This record gives sequence, C-alpha cells and structure tokens, in this order.
Amino acid sequence: LVDVVVIQEKTRLFTLEAKLKYRFDHAKIFFIPHSPIGDKSFSYLETTKNDFFQNLFSLSSSDRVILHAGWIHDAMCVDKIADASRSWRDEFKLVLHEREKRSPKENFIRYVSELSGGKALFSLEPVSFNRIDEVFSSAHVGLIAYDKKYGGGRENAHKASGKLGQYLKCGIPVVALDLPGYSDMFKQYKCGLVFNDFGQIEKCIETILNDYDTYRNESIRCFKEEFDFEKYFNPFLDYLLSDKEMKIT
Repeated sequence: LVDVVVIQEKTRLFTLEAKLKYRFDHAKIFFIPHSPIGDKSFSYLETTKNDFFQNLFSLSSSDRVILHAGWIHDAMCVDKIADASRSWRDEFKLVLHEREKRSPKENFIRYVSELSGGKALFSLEPVSFNRIDEVFSSAHVGLIAYDKKYGGGRENAHKASGKLGQYLKCGIPVVALDLPGYSDMFKQYKCGLVFNDFGQIEKCIETILNDYDTYRNESIRCFKEEFDFEKYFNPFLDYLLSDKEMKIT
C-alpha cells in the first residue's frame, strides 16, 4: 500500500492512477505545485519590470515581449506559436527563451525561425537560476502550450508547469492553450486567457494589454493563493516531522 503521495494537482493524480491502474484511496495526498518561493524578491517584483529582453534585443519602449520560456520543441507547440506569430502586429515580439544552451544552426531552431517569417527572437543562452525573475519579469505576456500527442503528462501539466508559477510570480499574465486547469483558473483569477486555435493568440494578447493592470494584479494574487511553494510544502514538511516524532516516541 502507498502511504503518501506528493503530486502537483488532481488532474495529474488521476492521470497517474490511470497509468498505474491503481487508486490511492487510502494514501495521504499532498498537492504541491511546481513553482517558486515567494521570497524577499517578491515585493519588488509586484511593482517592477526588468529590461532583460529589451536590452538583449535592443527593443523600443513600444514593443511588447510575448515570452515562451522553456524547451524550444514541438512538444511545447513552439512551431505552431511561431507560425501564428508571423501575422502579429509588429510591436508584438515573440521571444523564445531556452532552458539549455542551443545553437541557432540547429534544424528545429532554423525551422521555427522560418515559420515566424524571421520575426521570432531567440534567447539561446540559459541564465543562472538566481536571474530567472529578471528574465521573466521583462516580459509583458507569457505563453503556455503543450501538444496532447505527447501524452497525459503534457496535456495535464498545468500546476506541474514551472513556467506558469514563474510567470504569475512576476506579474506576467498568461495566454494558454485550453488544456485542463487553465480556463477554470482564469475564471477565478483574471490572470490570463485560453485559446483553442493558435490564430487566436494575438486577440488574447490584445485583450490583456487593454486591461493590463487588472491582469497583472490578478496574476500576483493567483500566485500568492495558488502557487507559492512554501504555502503548500510546509504542511507536507509538518506531516513528515510529526510522523517522525510519533515513531520516535
């Protein structure tokens, strides 16, 4: 029997149970999102934007950074996003920031660039983790998409998506493919919009930018209530410590 399960959210628990053909009916379950800690930098991020990408790409003050952070791969629908971005307004700059060092000569990177009509901006040098807030907070809108063909783990990423919590921590509203969890969250917190067709992304961006302060404030509220790591990890830690004390006594 399984005594304890630690997982990001219910949809992933159901996916895991289906894959294992096992129900965790008698286990103690802790839902802990894949997210950063609301540390001492958090109050600073609530009111400040950085210029990381603006400086990197010499962008103007009127440009808007539309960020996809993470793996540049078709599992993240980066090719579909790039293709859609070809027709975006000129001031909407699609920035693809990688988690690992990549080369602009790679076939897929070149392919994505071609799909975007040469408009996509590639940030292929990963930064140290202590600069992650600087990177994310220089965006205006964050993008999230996963291709269902890669299985339930991708389709049900939601709170397992590290970029989601990081966007919200930095007050960056999100435009996400309509996969489980996002629509309900965006209804509870006005921190983003979902799309079903990649051609809808631009309209979502425009809607958010037209009421940006609301979406930004709601993003921070959502992070505080739903994603702050310590808030969800501490009960698990307390459980482990109490269990250890019981065994000692």
